Amino acid sequence: MNVEVFTTPTCEDCRNFKKFLSEHHILFTEFNIAVHPEHADTLFNRTGKRLVP
Repeated sequence: MNVEVFTTPTCEDCRNFKKFLSEHHILFTEFNIAVHPEHADTLFNRTGKRLVP
């Protein structure tokens, strides 16, 4: 299983969640919406929200 994680550099919950996934050997793909703003549209289209993680 590969989890998709939408993040921003200043999001502490994002860092904690990525750490949790790594510690439990869960593969994830990170989509940093600060670096790639187009990922914010993907996040909104999937969830109806612009909140991370």
